[in-house]
Amino acid sequence: MGLDQFAYKTKTEADSLVSRTDAQRQDSELLHQWRKHPDLHGWMTDLFFDRDGEGALECFGGFNSDTVDLTLANLDDLEQAIANRDLPSTEGFFFGESYEDEDDRTWRNADDAAFIKNAREAIQQGYHVYYTSSW
Repeated sequence: MGLDQFAYKTKTEADSLVSRTDAQRQDSELLHQWRKHPDLHGWMTDLFFDRDGEGALECFGGFNSDTVDLTLANLDDLEQAIANRDLPSTEGFFFGESYEDEDDRTWRNADDAAFIKNAREAIQQGYHVYYTSSW
C-alpha cells in the first residue's frame, strides 16, 4: 500500500477539468506512472482544488482516486516548479518521503521531465492528459 500515481492520455474529453470519480475514461492509455512521489502529488492536489474549490473533502487531504486534466499551460507551470524546486512539500501516511537524497531528486526530475515531454506530445496529437492517484 502506498501512493501510486498515474497519467493517462485519452481522446475522450471530460465534462470538466476535474472529476471526483475513480472511473477511467474508456479509451484511456497509461502515459506515465510514479510510485510515492508526494511533492508531485501535492502539486496536482493544489491544481485540483484550485479548479474545484467546492466540496473539498477534509479526510486525508481529499484528493484520492480523483482526476485532474492537464493543459499545456499546466505542464509549463509544472516544469517551472520542478526547475525552481518549488513543488510543495507534501506528507501523508502512505506517501513516502519527498526525496531521499540528491541522487533521488536528480532521478525524479529526469523522470518528471520525460513525463512532461510525453504529455506535451500527446496533447499536440489531440489527446487529453489527466492525472490520478490511489493511496
